[in-house]
Amino acid sequence: MDDLSQQNTNYLTTLESEFQREEAELRRWLDTNVTDLASRKWYLERQREDHAARGRKIS
Repeated sequence: MDDLSQQNTNYLTTLESEFQREEAELRRWLDTNVTDLASRKWYLERQREDHAARGRKIS
């Protein structure tokens, strides 16, 4: 393999590594925030049910 081919291979390997690192960070962020949103949604739904059972309405 000539020098240019080796440089291209190294460059592509670096790009792939950076992409995988960024993808992992995004997945961690999504896991954390989507879980938080799901928890909030569940809590608000329980509150609505509770208030409805008591004859109150929440918008």
